[in-house]
Amino acid sequence: MHGIIDQLTRFTLSCVRAYEADAAEIAAAGAAKAHPGEYSHENYLYAAHCYLALYLCPGPANPGGGSPEMLDRHVALVDRWVDRWTRSMAAGKPVAYTEWPPFMTARSLALLGSRISGARLRRWSRMLAWWVEQELPKPFFFTAPNHEAWRLATTILAARVLKRRDWLRTALFQTRQLMRYQAPGGFWEEGRHHGPSMKYNSLMLGALAVIVRETGDREIRAAAERLARFMARWSFPDGTLVGAFDGRQSSSPGYFGMLVPGLELVPEGAVHAGRILDFWERAGWLDTPRAVGPSNWYAYFGMPFAAETLLHYVRDRRSPRGAGSARLPLDGRKATLESHEPRFDGLLARRGAWAAALSSQLSDVPKETQFIYRLERQSRIELWHERAGLVVGGGHSLINAIQPLCNAWVDSGFARDVGGYARSSGDIGSPEMARRRAMYYPRAATSGTAGRNLWLELTFAHAEVRFEIEPKGGALAIRYRYEAVGLRELRVSLPLVLWRTARGFADGRELRVPAAPAQRKKQRGPALVEEGGALCGEPFSVSPVRREVAVETPLFGTRATLRVPSAGKTRVLWPLWPLRTYGRLFADERFPSFFSIALVETVLAEPGRAGQGAWELRVK
Repeated sequence: MHGIIDQLTRFTLSCVRAYEADAAEIAAAGAAKAHPGEYSHENYLYAAHCYLALYLCPGPANPGGGSPEMLDRHVALVDRWVDRWTRSMAAGKPVAYTEWPPFMTARSLALLGSRISGARLRRWSRMLAWWVEQELPKPFFFTAPNHEAWRLATTILAARVLKRRDWLRTALFQTRQLMRYQAPGGFWEEGRHHGPSMKYNSLMLGALAVIVRETGDREIRAAAERLARFMARWSFPDGTLVGAFDGRQSSSPGYFGMLVPGLELVPEGAVHAGRILDFWERAGWLDTPRAVGPSNWYAYFGMPFAAETLLHYVRDRRSPRGAGSARLPLDGRKATLESHEPRFDGLLARRGAWAAALSSQLSDVPKETQFIYRLERQSRIELWHERAGLVVGGGHSLINAIQPLCNAWVDSGFARDVGGYARSSGDIGSPEMARRRAMYYPRAATSGTAGRNLWLELTFAHAEVRFEIEPKGGALAIRYRYEAVGLRELRVSLPLVLWRTARGFADGRELRVPAAPAQRKKQRGPALVEEGGALCGEPFSVSPVRREVAVETPLFGTRATLRVPSAGKTRVLWPLWPLRTYGRLFADERFPSFFSIALVETVLAEPGRAGQGAWELRVK
């Protein structure tokens, strides 16, 4: 038990150390309603929950536990959002908080009791009661069901703290209604037929764990168990989440705040949690404050979930490692999971040292809604190795990405507006973006197995593109085949993952980060730098490749080599980035991304009626 508590404590300490390094700027930013890319946003006060957990959870890794300083810092941060609400009420313009500040306030009231003074207790309770009364009449939203779950978890916790059984009755009814649209696989969809979000699953599970603990409801517990089992089974063996399946987030070594309460409800979830902790320990990130998230925004967003997990396990005296010898499906050297139904279409398979995820999820939600929170589901191939971790993949593009992450690009030369694609006058819905989107959005996608091999087929108007993955000794052969008519250009691509500190090489030449726009001269030819590229408006370079692209990863002591197809012209685009924010990044980002992406793209000009080629991927 002490092992996991110490590891969670070390991570939570890293969170507060990161906050303390930024605290002066956060305090100076004021309390005006702000964009997530500004320190005045509520997100940057969420470290309050970390101070609460560390105050209440003393131990060998936390010598400051129980100290008045920890309590004072927690109380001061909660006071900031409560005082802001009080002022907004006086001004007649109540601030609209998300679920997280009221939840943390309710948790503080529940755990601190008489350690909160009478006047403060009344202020905090008034804000919490007002928030619940405003939220209970709300209908269900049409996306992100985790918001419903946390709203209801907060209400149920507040009902106990403030002794309001009427709130409890209403919230329990709504929670059972929420259970009714859980998908058969165990997850909640992020929009009809948009499939699961492997990382946002954790937000659902954490809220359900709170509700189960408060109510003991068996129906809700059973739903939480189904979700925890799905999360554990449909992930890579080292705990890395499959970004190819995720319509809301990128690939990730664990969840928001690394772990989440509720995984321990099933043996598979307990093993999965242990694998995530082992990954972070192996990487040396548990004690590295600037490693706790992939950006300023997500580092701070994850902090309360890290703290809630620590509180959960300390109070339960239960360890997610308690499953003993339980195994996950992909622990076997040959194993295949498949799901082919409208809500989740894809497969996850283990072949020796390798695991592969192929997504045949077909979702029109991004292009139809043109909503920034809906990632394009067109990066469909992820490859994992037992020593090197995630080697190919990284997740999907934002819908406004200059350089989309996709595996096939089919250009017939059509230059007019594409009817049915353009949706708005903004950049995302412009005719130009619609034409580009039509080149890499297939109208059918299927996946399956053929003996030991795995395959993915993508159907476009002018081409059928098939990928096959075959284990060959210690390597993987990744073949593509196509049939086409009237094509001007076909591109086939694989995204290589460069974990923090990794170096990439194209034919032995190290890939270099391009100079910042204001610092470089205009470039021509193959080293062209596209402004506003990657996924967050950062520049990337385009370099030719004749033989191979290699990635050296000090984190794991490995070198992955991808030999490129002989046909066509291959280039590598780097650095591209997984999702780090839905808004704009800080000018001074202090939390580096978990990884960057090098898109290895083979371009076939006027490819003819049929053809094929192959990559070979090795890890040493």
